[in-house]
Amino acid sequence: MTIDQFWQIIDQCSPHSFDMGLKCRSLEKAISTLTPDELRAFTDHYWSCRTKAYHWPLWDAASISHGGCGDDSFMDYRSSLITFGRDTFESALSDPDSLGDLEHPIPRSQDVYVVIHSVAERMLGPNYRPPGGDPSEPTGESIEGAEDYDSIALNRFPKLHAQRDRISATIQQKKPWWKLW
Repeated sequence: MTIDQFWQIIDQCSPHSFDMGLKCRSLEKAISTLTPDELRAFTDHYWSCRTKAYHWPLWDAASISHGGCGDDSFMDYRSSLITFGRDTFESALSDPDSLGDLEHPIPRSQDVYVVIHSVAERMLGPNYRPPGGDPSEPTGESIEGAEDYDSIALNRFPKLHAQRDRISATIQQKKPWWKLW
């Protein structure tokens, strides 16, 4: 299976939807029909994409979108990002602020990993482990901990700040003030 075939499978799984349950059901159905060799190649491409996304600027973007993002949440975020398709994924790697053009923030759903792992375990055996894993440190440089973090974050990620503010305003409009807590 080539990387193009990997992305074709992802594109069959509602790449524009923010409904992670729908995406995961579609993904499970699609990869369950693969041969064992195709499934191994699919999981290799998945892990390769997750590793490429182990990038400080993308982590900073996830943190801005969600008001913080720990290690486990960032693993889930990267898995979810992959399900939005090749164009969104590659744009996010080159310009994480491009994710601010989406209607909603990329979810942090562990379901993508769970589906891929479950199908691989069922079809390839309980001892199957994909190659690699995350490097010891993300690539790039983080703005986390910078003395002037707020101004750097606003300048580097204006679209994500606008997205967060728009969503926050929408939520506040839908709830009376006494229900904001």
